[in-house]
Amino acid sequence: MNIKYIDEDTNLAFKSQNKLILLLGVILAGVSIMCEVLFFIDFTESVTDKVIATVTAVALVGCQFVFLGAAMHMARLKKTVLSILLSIALLFLLIISVSGTASFFESRFVSQNNINLKNSDVYLFQKQLISDLGEQNKALKTAAITANDKGNSWDAGRLLRSAQKAANSQADAINKLSSIQTTTKTAGASLAAFTGELRWGLWFVMAALVDICALLCFAVTNSYCSSVKISKTSIKHNKQKKIKQAVINEGIDEVIKNEIINGKFGMSPRVRSVMTEHKKGHSFIKNIFEDLIAMGVLERIEGGRTFNLVEQT
Repeated sequence: MNIKYIDEDTNLAFKSQNKLILLLGVILAGVSIMCEVLFFIDFTESVTDKVIATVTAVALVGCQFVFLGAAMHMARLKKTVLSILLSIALLFLLIISVSGTASFFESRFVSQNNINLKNSDVYLFQKQLISDLGEQNKALKTAAITANDKGNSWDAGRLLRSAQKAANSQADAINKLSSIQTTTKTAGASLAAFTGELRWGLWFVMAALVDICALLCFAVTNSYCSSVKISKTSIKHNKQKKIKQAVINEGIDEVIKNEIINGKFGMSPRVRSVMTEHKKGHSFIKNIFEDLIAMGVLERIEGGRTFNLVEQT
């Protein structure tokens, strides 16, 4: 992996951005957890069942984000099979989580829709009409019984027919009540009402954004932390390598100086000869010659490229 080092200001900017991404990921993960908890609780009745459902929902969503980091780590370690298994499990967890979040949006839409409906004038009028027709039906039946008791069977029959008409009208009013449409008051509710039964598609898109964006936030954070760790390791390795090389060069430096002083390269040593012998660069060997001149061991001859050993007294 090629690591490009960045300056301190840019690195601080990346750190700040990474913290913001992590914060957004945590917020979205929290939303996903709450929606899945509510989704699981809907299938329970007792307090024990609700506790179990809550713990299960939290654990499943937690596994979703843990498996993401684990799958990425296994992929970096070239453990392909384990990475694929984690990814498959992550996919199923994501489907369940998205379904839970979509169900939350639908339940809230239906709940708010019912509240708006029951507070509308049309609904209240229809409810009152149903109540009045019911009372009318009861009153007519009571009157029919009274007339029949008095021996007036014809009048009793007429009253019963009227009671039946009131009952039929009440049934029609009840049917109309179920078909009353509420007036939406918010932009989101208007959009959902416009899509009709297809609004589930809207819920799933919104739910997918919640969970996928959360996963992406954690993936970016995981990738950033891994890059920083690799970068720090590489910097440490390079520093150690430079220190080791400096020690080696320092040792070779003294060896070459002793060889020149002891006449290994003759009384007129040449830079090129020493370079060839030790396979070192020109500047490195030249510095050694300059040190020996400063020590009074070598002297530079005219032209600057020839040196002679100075006889020591």
